[in-house]
Amino acid sequence: HPPPPPPAPRVFDPNGIHTVEATYGINCVSDQTEAGKKKFPLAVEGNGSDHFKNECEGLMICHYKVCHNKLGDPCPQVMKNWLLKYRCGASGPIREYTVGGEASSAPEQTISCIPHAVDEL
Repeated sequence: HPPPPPPAPRVFDPNGIHTVEATYGINCVSDQTEAGKKKFPLAVEGNGSDHFKNECEGLMICHYKVCHNKLGDPCPQVMKNWLLKYRCGASGPIREYTVGGEASSAPEQTISCIPHAVDEL
């Protein structure tokens, strides 16, 4: 049997998803504070940006699963949210998409830049 054909290359749509920032666990803060110092985040903003870009950049619609095995675990034994900031097209307004609770336990998320159909009167 011949080997299966390679997957089709991803088509980058200029009106598709443009990642601004994706962060896993930004809700995690240090529980150790010193006098006069505020709690600080354990997760680094944008820690999931590269992974999300590899999966979704340039697509009009993307089905994305937050996966701690691929993103790392900024604060073990704490439920971590996921925050995505993205644009549809390079100059579109920034949109935010959040998955609360333990984001890696949530089902696959659908991120879309497909305009909603408008019914005519």
